[in-house]
Order: sequence, then C-alpha cells, then structure tokens
Amino acid sequence: MSLLGAEGEPPEFRQQDSGGWRFKNGIFYGQLADGLAEGRGVIYMDNGDGFQGLFSKNLQHGLGVSTWADGSWEEGEYVQGKKQGWHRYLYGDELWKVRYLDSVAQEAYLVDREGPEEAMTTRSGSADAVGGAVRPPGRSPSA
Repeated sequence: MSLLGAEGEPPEFRQQDSGGWRFKNGIFYGQLADGLAEGRGVIYMDNGDGFQGLFSKNLQHGLGVSTWADGSWEEGEYVQGKKQGWHRYLYGDELWKVRYLDSVAQEAYLVDREGPEEAMTTRSGSADAVGGAVRPPGRSPSA
C-alpha cells in the first residue's frame, strides 16, 4: 500500500513554498524521481500522523518510522510497501515487539521495560485479520 496515493499511480504533487510537495492528505519532503517518492523522505499527514524513512516508487521500502498524533510510534523494515520482520511499537507506555509477514502480524509481545533489556512477557496483542494491524488492548482497529 502506498502512503502517497493509489499503488501504481503517482499522486498529484503540488510544490509548496516550504520546499515540500503537497498531496491529497499531507505534505511530502524528500526526493522524487519521475513524479514518485524515491529515496529518503518524510510525510506529514494533515491529521498529525507521519512517516520518515526510505521509499521506492512511492512505496515504503527499507527502514522507516511511523508516528501517530497520539504519540505512538512504530519502527521497522518495509519491503515494497509492506511491513516485514520485527518492528518495535510504542503505544502509551507499552513497548511491543511485533513480527510481520507481508504487513500481517504473526506475533506480538509486550516488552518488560522493568526487567532485563528486551525481556518479553507472554502477554500478546491481537492481530486483525484485515490488514494485520496489531492492537494492544484498548486500541481501536482503525488506529
């Protein structure tokens, strides 16, 4: 999935005085190649969410960090727009380790931040069937 528009279709970018590129839901700062995000970039969404990382043909590709207006964040690897491998996800004061395969959460563990570094408990979150979003207890499916 592309953050910047429908997959395979370049978004309609309009250059801003700030040097960024305005699109439907936010502003992109970074490199463009043939009208598509390529290389390092930062997205600031109108709703306060964002993403900083690497892009290839408008898709997240490489390391990146997603941030949400509520202060939550998630960092990890993306391959052609899909989350892959282990990600770290902070929601409130809970730090989760989440393993993805093609953006579908395979497992999630709450990290015990009081104990030894990276110790994980057996408490796990739920993975939505649609989109594979991991929801720690109390987080809505749309988040």
